[in-house]
Amino acid sequence: MADAVMLITDLSSDNIVEDAQAVLEQLESRKIILSGSETEEVKPPYRRFRTAIVANKLDAEDAAIRLDLLKEAFGTRFGIIPVSAKEKDSCKNIPPEAFRLLKIIRVYPKKPGKKLEMDDPLILKEGATVLEAAEALHKEIAQNLRYARGWEKVYMMVNT
Repeated sequence: MADAVMLITDLSSDNIVEDAQAVLEQLESRKIILSGSETEEVKPPYRRFRTAIVANKLDAEDAAIRLDLLKEAFGTRFGIIPVSAKEKDSCKNIPPEAFRLLKIIRVYPKKPGKKLEMDDPLILKEGATVLEAAEALHKEIAQNLRYARGWEKVYMMVNT
């Protein structure tokens, strides 16, 4: 079962709003509600999934006009991420949005005196404690943890 949804739309389609609405209605008929908001409550048997819209084909002719239509129709309900799959850099906003939707964070542990390596982060739930991060590294580290030092939002230093 999914924890979040990224609804992919096609900015080259003249029917982008209608197509997206049809998907939302089809899912709702199956008791699935897509929502960009945590506050939108649903009652069983319905299920709500945190959702963002990925508006693909930003490079298409008249894509800017269709993107405005999409934002007008759904911009207050969902986050909208315009991308072009042909342009690698335009997709850079997808991972942060996925982390936000999934309510997870990346923590990059660093040993004192060593260079920070950002290739293998710990993936933790939002609100995780330093002790939980230490346990994710190794139980022994958590048991022997004397202190931890953190800086910025994504870095953590664990003294072992």
